[in-house]
Amino acid sequence: MSRLIKRYSNRKLYDTTESRYVSREDIAEMVRRGESVRITDKDETEDLTSAILAQIIAEQGKDDGAMPSSVLHDLIRWNNRTVDKGLKQISATLEKLGVFPGETETRKLDDACEQLSGKIEQLEQTVMRLEDSLSDRSEQKT
Repeated sequence: MSRLIKRYSNRKLYDTTESRYVSREDIAEMVRRGESVRITDKDETEDLTSAILAQIIAEQGKDDGAMPSSVLHDLIRWNNRTVDKGLKQISATLEKLGVFPGETETRKLDDACEQLSGKIEQLEQTVMRLEDSLSDRSEQKT
């Protein structure tokens, strides 16, 4: 679930989760930590997320030149559908490379771990039976 941040007419941003005003830098830090944010006007009628995140990117670019101007030019030229499609393709590629596991891969990993746990449990039981058997044999010899 996304963290809801409301922008008021005075342009202040209010984090409804922590009940406090936040800066764009605070929002950038939330995103860096992996949190999903949704930014709306105070009445939640207008989604401002893309606009605010674009402002954050622009501000960071001024400070450290994080994005080459050619990339920014391309972003402006493309329409939202093209950008969304590109981001989906990037996510899918990262999933295939195993860099960014998707929901399907996560489920597969969970299933594999569960199967592995069952096999380890079987091995432990087999080892205990073997130990008991060896113990019984050594007792019979003495």
